[in-house]
Amino acid sequence: MRRNSILQAAVVVSWLLAVGQGTSDAFHTESYEALEVKCRSTIAKGMTKAVTLGQKVINKCHKDRDKNGTAIDCNLLDGSNADAKGKFAKAQAKLTAGIQKTCTDSGIDDDVLDEYVSCPEPCATDTGLPNPLGSYSRLGQCLACVAREEAEELGLAVMGLPAAPLGSSEQACRIAIGKFYGKYLKIQLKDRSKCQSSAEKKGALHFADTGCADADTKGKIAAMLLTAESAVSESCAAANLAALDSCANTNLADLKACLESEHDVTGDESLNRSYHLPATICPVGITTYTIAGAPVAGGPLGETHLDSGWNGVGHGQDIVHNYATSVSVECTNESPPCGTCSVNGLDPAGEQYAAFTRCAQDPTIVCSNPFGIDAVCPGTQECVYFLGPPAPLSASNTPTCGLFRLEDDITGTYDPDTGDFEQSISLRAVIHTGIALNKPCPVCAGDPVAKDGLKQGTCQGGTRNGLGCDVQGFDATFAAGEGLSLDCVPAPLQNITGQGLALNLDLTTASVSLPFNTNCDFPLNSELCACAVCSGDASQACNSDAECEATQSGSCSSAGGGAARQPNACDDLTCTPIGGDKGLCLAGPDVKACDSVIRANGSGYVLCESDSECQVGAIGFDAGKCTDVQTRPCFLNPIAASGTPDPDQAVMVASFCVPPTSSTGVNSATGLPGPSRVTVELGIDRTY
Repeated sequence: MRRNSILQAAVVVSWLLAVGQGTSDAFHTESYEALEVKCRSTIAKGMTKAVTLGQKVINKCHKDRDKNGTAIDCNLLDGSNADAKGKFAKAQAKLTAGIQKTCTDSGIDDDVLDEYVSCPEPCATDTGLPNPLGSYSRLGQCLACVAREEAEELGLAVMGLPAAPLGSSEQACRIAIGKFYGKYLKIQLKDRSKCQSSAEKKGALHFADTGCADADTKGKIAAMLLTAESAVSESCAAANLAALDSCANTNLADLKACLESEHDVTGDESLNRSYHLPATICPVGITTYTIAGAPVAGGPLGETHLDSGWNGVGHGQDIVHNYATSVSVECTNESPPCGTCSVNGLDPAGEQYAAFTRCAQDPTIVCSNPFGIDAVCPGTQECVYFLGPPAPLSASNTPTCGLFRLEDDITGTYDPDTGDFEQSISLRAVIHTGIALNKPCPVCAGDPVAKDGLKQGTCQGGTRNGLGCDVQGFDATFAAGEGLSLDCVPAPLQNITGQGLALNLDLTTASVSLPFNTNCDFPLNSELCACAVCSGDASQACNSDAECEATQSGSCSSAGGGAARQPNACDDLTCTPIGGDKGLCLAGPDVKACDSVIRANGSGYVLCESDSECQVGAIGFDAGKCTDVQTRPCFLNPIAASGTPDPDQAVMVASFCVPPTSSTGVNSATGLPGPSRVTVELGIDRTY
């Protein structure tokens, strides 16, 4: 036999566990569209028909061979053996034609194809297909071969190739095995693919995540198994089991157990391969998508959030999500295990590379030479890369809108096998005062299709108010119903950071820890604070003297024109741990906020002392009543965070120091200079 049933079952279980832990080769930020669901359903139905028809053709061949003793191999689906009438070949042709019609001819993009990277062996060699597959027509050729392989392996495991002709009792037993366990396999494939199609119509994505892999919602699969077992018990009672050449040959209990196992293996493999073909090569690039802090605009609920400043009111803020950053990677090996891959900077072929490559002095103008000079740009003609669209933030009734551009290209490491991920990102954060408390940044409204490069939306606010825009990302609190875009930027006169704050983010899926290393400001000189700025360069935030000495910028001892630094804003200066890396000011002061204008996490962000401060006359809109009372958050010493490695959906963290802006209000509102901690949940899509 070409497979041992116990070994094969173990392999499939391991494969399923790996999928459950995130070995998918694509991360989708949005549900499949109707035509995409139809494409995937067509693939699954075609595979079901091909595998089950192959099994039926093989069983018919064995029935004739058992009776007549013909010298052919009934476990081979070719014209010289089991498929003399070409029935299975027709099923293969229907499978490839169906994929052509519903996937290629319907004009869907690669969102579906991204789930099918490599053709598995032996079909990869047998068909001579390239790796990665790269087209729906090649996928059809691969799956046609896979269907044949599944049916042939099942036939060999279950029917074997006994000496023929067989006695009447043995013939009756083998007919029952083929007929009734064949029905058991068919019901498995049909019911579970129907389950997946229904789940995808409701917004589900990966087969491993829907529960359909072992679903039996109406009990049909279990009922058919009982029928098959009963039929074999009756039909095989008088048979010489040793003459059957099946997967067990000593007693009926073992025979039924192995028949169930072999058909389950074929069912599991066929279904999994209907919806996903994992990569057998290592990636050349990855694209990351920031997952939302709340379920809006196509982004699922995630852990992404920002804790900014020492006074606590800037903690728990959601940040811009559902935009793409693509980088090139070079792996140690060509095929898995890939080992540690180096991140070698931005990928010019990336999904939103062109959208975020803009002129430094006018981000509404697209350029093509990031980190260099481009003639299309005004002024200094500097072309830069922005890390996403404008970022709206609001803390302590002080809204801001940030534009974050890369100072240098992105570097780091990524392990596709374990999901360990490190990124070093050097930024300039150009911060602007916000338009309004509930609208810090201009938004792009009415764009029917986000991220398609077509300016079919309309800017609301900013320098291009009323002009066209393309949505490039979202914010769960401040742009949930619209979107954000570099086509809609704040006015330059609102800039409060000049050329921008220097921020160095060392994002990691491991753990980070930022200690309180510096003496705070008067009158709390004896207390320790996390961050300061260099005494010789107020634009350089620091956590230790060594950082300033490295740039010959004095010592890490200054507030740099920012707010007088404190460890926290707690009345007793004590930040009490409440679990994990979180802390609260249990002694007060509490934070009071208006109750009808809230962040995506459910907390109010318009601070108040009385109901009148939540009214239209005070803030320009109705924010309810001043009844939302929150215990003030604070940073523990050290400021720690832990990421989560995952090949497909990693959580990355960073703790870093932020220098002050030129706005006294912003510095006091959030506590700058001061520490920040960011948690970013990422969907990861690999390219090959």
